[in-house]
Amino acid sequence: MGLAYRVEGRKLRRALHRAVVVRPTSVPFDVVTMNSTVDYEDVRVGRARRVTLVYPWRAHEPSTVSVLSSVGTALLGLRAGDSVSWTFDDGSLKVFRILGLRYQPEAAGHWHL
Repeated sequence: MGLAYRVEGRKLRRALHRAVVVRPTSVPFDVVTMNSTVDYEDVRVGRARRVTLVYPWRAHEPSTVSVLSSVGTALLGLRAGDSVSWTFDDGSLKVFRILGLRYQPEAAGHWHL
């Protein structure tokens, strides 16, 4: 495993320690979860993007981002309208705002993902 994955893995573990565990049927429809397709904006540059949050082995697919990447870890658990400031490995600071969710497995009743 490369250094970047170890660093991001630590950030993800810290984020997961702050998480509140709920039943899949209790996940609010506007929370970014695994396999969610989300519209977000990089606030500092004013650029919007649509991505699907996936496990690393699927991150090669078009319009996906790994949960172990800086962007993926930052987005996980946010709600529509939320913003987050995130420091990347190169020291740059990014601010992301969730514009909305296009798809969330829990809201769609897709429990097999």
